[in-house]
Amino acid sequence: MDYPSITEHYDDSGKAKKSIELTTIRRPAVMSPVSTSRNPIKRMRVEATIAEENDRARLVQSAMMNTAALSSLEGYLSGIVPNASKRLKAIVDVYAVKAAYRAGRY
Repeated sequence: MDYPSITEHYDDSGKAKKSIELTTIRRPAVMSPVSTSRNPIKRMRVEATIAEENDRARLVQSAMMNTAALSSLEGYLSGIVPNASKRLKAIVDVYAVKAAYRAGRY
């Protein structure tokens, strides 16, 4: 994959000149434990663990995105109806605590 890199060169007068170049970075090949295992039961356990971690990550990501969206909506609605700001904050706080609890239990 090509990534931009900034290099700095100095001319004869000592002034710095910057240039942007594309640098190719290649990752070393990494063998996954799933592909190297000859034991089908071990392979299934590794695949199940990976799937469980992916599910947990999706749950946490969803909880974080929902909490951020609700917090933004809370701020917007509090500006429109200042008297409701404490109630709105309480609703968002309850959601955030329950979402964190669910993510921690998973």
